[in-house]
Amino acid sequence: MSRAVATVRQPAAAVSLLRILRPGAGLPALCVLFSLLAMGRSFGQAQNVVSIEISGNHNVRTETILQAVTQTKKGEPLSETKLQADASAIAQMGYFEPGVVSWDRQARVNAYAQPVEGGVKVVFEVVEYPPIEDIAFRGNTLVSSADMKAKMTLAPGSVFNEKILANDMVRIKNEYRSRGYIVDITDVKRLAGILHAEEIILSIQLVEGWVEKIEVTGLVRTKMKAVVRNIVDTVAGQKYDDRKVLADRRRLLNLQLFEGQQGVNVRPMPGSKPGAVVVAFDLQEARTGLLNLGVGYNNRDRAVGFLEATENNLFGLAHRANVRWEFGGVTSYELGYYTPYIDSKRTSLTTNIYDKWLNRFVSPEFSAITQLASTRNERRQGVDVTLTRPLNKEETSSVWVTARAEDVSGRFTEPGTSILLKSFYTEGKVNSITVKGLMDTSDYIADPTGGWRNSLSLEKAGGFFGGERSYTKYSLDLRHYTPLGNNVLAARAIVGTSIGDLPLFDAFIAGGSETLRGYPEDRFWGRKTVLANIEYRVPISGKQERKVQAVGFLDVGDAYGGVWRTSDNSVIYPAEHQRFSPRWGYGFGLRFNVGVGWMRLDLGFSQEGDQAYFSFGHMF
Repeated sequence: MSRAVATVRQPAAAVSLLRILRPGAGLPALCVLFSLLAMGRSFGQAQNVVSIEISGNHNVRTETILQAVTQTKKGEPLSETKLQADASAIAQMGYFEPGVVSWDRQARVNAYAQPVEGGVKVVFEVVEYPPIEDIAFRGNTLVSSADMKAKMTLAPGSVFNEKILANDMVRIKNEYRSRGYIVDITDVKRLAGILHAEEIILSIQLVEGWVEKIEVTGLVRTKMKAVVRNIVDTVAGQKYDDRKVLADRRRLLNLQLFEGQQGVNVRPMPGSKPGAVVVAFDLQEARTGLLNLGVGYNNRDRAVGFLEATENNLFGLAHRANVRWEFGGVTSYELGYYTPYIDSKRTSLTTNIYDKWLNRFVSPEFSAITQLASTRNERRQGVDVTLTRPLNKEETSSVWVTARAEDVSGRFTEPGTSILLKSFYTEGKVNSITVKGLMDTSDYIADPTGGWRNSLSLEKAGGFFGGERSYTKYSLDLRHYTPLGNNVLAARAIVGTSIGDLPLFDAFIAGGSETLRGYPEDRFWGRKTVLANIEYRVPISGKQERKVQAVGFLDVGDAYGGVWRTSDNSVIYPAEHQRFSPRWGYGFGLRFNVGVGWMRLDLGFSQEGDQAYFSFGHMF
């Protein structure tokens, strides 16, 4: 335990006072020597302070030290309490080392009063720390010595200061944290100078944070190897890196096996040794299976219905499988399978096989000729296979390649129109390859709250790939998500164009729940498109979990340009808009997290009326 002792330089007729002074904030003991001299006056009579001096300083300016002396003042009676306070303030400046008096090596300031003409002279005696010749770091590999020196206030040529050193150590730790690392400072030594004996070399020993072990909790259905081996890059023995840990968390989130953002928590904790870090992944699995069944009856088709099943965590390996079967008036099916990682490069594989019917609004095809609007049952039979490979370890950039082979045909739903308008069918076989580059810094693909998600794609059909149609489509899709407290401002812009023999069934479209709300599905068709969407998303239940959100939106855009022919070449019919003619839609909606994804309800308004939409997943 540190101690402080006060002694008195006692000339004739002097009176000595002894006081124990306890330092604060962990500073070593402060010794104050204080003498009050009677000088022929009565015992205890206060003496006025005539002057205040600093003794023992060589590099720290006297004026700097005197700024700490705020209680003891010239012309006022000498106060032992004030003298002690000023001595403590000087000691806490950090410039002075213990040993100011030989008989108490813990003392930092020797404060005493001497009799002079007219009163007493107050003297604060100190011993300075030596100047710094150089600063040497040991154990650093992630941050250079030069960068750490640049963050410090202490520098070669300055006087060593314990208080400034403590702040500099915090700055060094903060510099490591700003770069995503952790560091422990295990030792600071003052070594003898090499060039100047009266100076010191400040030696700072660092232990950079390293991963001692990985802990994963909360897995029930998901197999550990699906998470640790395939998803988590952080491994025991390597240097701790925030960026790598956050990338691990992002990959776990994007598996969509857990309860949203709150279902994947990462906690770096101190390990058993200096610099050791235990990285804990606390996971909460979500419901990953969905089964839908619908059955109805009508006089024409008798029993009709559908069966749909989805599983996002097949075999506990994060594989996804989905099947949809419609029966009755129209029989169709869709089968899909997704494998997240098929090789060490984290290449994913998605395969879809389908024979499905879509309802397409087709008045632009023939309204100029027949003045008849209708919908068409469009049949698509085919298969598509997509390979996705990340281009960097963080998986913020990737390339997608999709091969598609599809046969498209159709029929009109209005009675009699299938025969009357048979020549207006737009059908054919398409073989194509699509290459897409993606830059994705968003935090969570299913419900992003920040970052960008931008893509540029090119689809080439026909030619070398075969098929009955030969064309090329180019698309640019830009998305940004801005967090505003718990709310999110989401924005998207799409630009697309095409060249070649683009069939109407593969034309760009605007209108409906995925493009331009407030208008019917597929309202506008064309060889080009320009779209912009803005959504303001507000969580209204479980603001941290974001399971229910209210959304206000504004959409603007168009699909335009192009001329098509009937299948018998008897009629030419142009797109409704040959030039960009923006149409506006606006409205509001709700989003519900139903465990296996998001359910979306929107009500849109436009100059053509209002439309309600029910779909799954965010629009973007």
